[in-house]
Amino acid sequence: HAKNMLFVLDKSGSMAIGAPETRMEQLKKKLKAVISQLDETNEFNILAFSHLTEKDRGRHPSWKKKGLRRATRSNKKSAYQFIDALVPGGATHTDEAMQQAFDEFAAYGEVETIFLVTDGLPVRFKVGEIDTKKILAEIARNNQFYQIRINTIGSFVKGGPMQGKFGIKEPPIRKLRAFLKAM
Repeated sequence: HAKNMLFVLDKSGSMAIGAPETRMEQLKKKLKAVISQLDETNEFNILAFSHLTEKDRGRHPSWKKKGLRRATRSNKKSAYQFIDALVPGGATHTDEAMQQAFDEFAAYGEVETIFLVTDGLPVRFKVGEIDTKKILAEIARNNQFYQIRINTIGSFVKGGPMQGKFGIKEPPIRKLRAFLKAM
């Protein structure tokens, strides 16, 4: 059971898929339920990612900049507000999110476990899927020193109003499962 954790959340456009609830709505509900179960001996933070960086809009993509925070009642309430404000959009830049997780959170030595939640393979607009083997190798290289447990959670919900629009399509499930399992 992890005491100190970082939640790395995919907020790409495909998280708007799903009916009657979108993947993002399900993620928000489930993450708030998990956080509600934490006690004050736990520490956590949340990092949300897509290619649309919050830094470009003057906001940091994590709930709290750098490091973890105790799971106090007021911190939980603040985290719920951050979660509620998440809006799906953009491409799935898993590699950049994991690099940021190591650079801004693992470097402080507090993180024992990362929970990566995503519904798709890493992609770049106009390029498509990127080489997951390179991403896995980079994560393994970064984690040699930190030895952080990485738990991956795939969000698989079919259909919804965004399906087929703006180039959004279902990821190849077998390939996504293999990528998450390898991490």
